[in-house]
Amino acid sequence: MANNKSIVLSPLSGTVFNIEQLDHPLYGMQFLGFGVGLKLSGSVLIAPFNGELSNLSLVQRCVQIRATNGLMMQIQIGINQPFQHGEGLNTQLKKQTNIKRGERLFEFNLHQLKQHSSDIICAITILNSHKLTDILPHYHTVMAGQDPLFTVTV
Repeated sequence: MANNKSIVLSPLSGTVFNIEQLDHPLYGMQFLGFGVGLKLSGSVLIAPFNGELSNLSLVQRCVQIRATNGLMMQIQIGINQPFQHGEGLNTQLKKQTNIKRGERLFEFNLHQLKQHSSDIICAITILNSHKLTDILPHYHTVMAGQDPLFTVTV
């Protein structure tokens, strides 16, 4: 990875909070890398950078993407939701697909997802955060593909 600062756009719309507030040991203790929690308010997942869709599991509502600079992000939708075999999520993409910043990757049926909980909680982590010099999360309300989620120094 090159040594520079870059802005990572939020892939989801919602309210960002400290990931340590999640009631989930993998995220709260940062076993999956540094990240943030997000209370979902939108119905799309947007590519936050140019790269590749490296892993995709609709069943687990999880996507992993790798930026062209090597940054690896994991986005888990509805970690507070019961296991639903991917219900409420739609995409035409397959893993190993090249993605462009701002591209629509997923669409959600919020009404269907909210049948089990009024708040849809997501976890967004940088899987290779140990390789970064610095990560500054932006804790505020964000719009997918428009507002910064992280400032990273690689």
